[in-house]
Amino acid sequence: MKKLVLFLVSFTAWLVLTWTIYYPALLIGILISIIIGFWFGDLFTQRPRHFFQIKRLLYLLYYIPIFLYYCTLANLDVAYRVLHPYLPI
Repeated sequence: MKKLVLFLVSFTAWLVLTWTIYYPALLIGILISIIIGFWFGDLFTQRPRHFFQIKRLLYLLYYIPIFLYYCTLANLDVAYRVLHPYLPI
């Protein structure tokens, strides 16, 4: 179960990073995800049943807008500091 969870997470990360449905890219992603799942599956999570709980996914959906808000604020702050003529560091 641990290896399957790691396979799904790593393949999802592969799909997000490559952002393509080109057949050879999908095969390479599946192959690499299987290798990662077999090598590191025992080290990934202690309780794989708890990994896909609805409560955890709801917390993630709650966290994403907050994270994006503060990430945007931080980026605007850095842009202000870089572009400000007196450089208030």
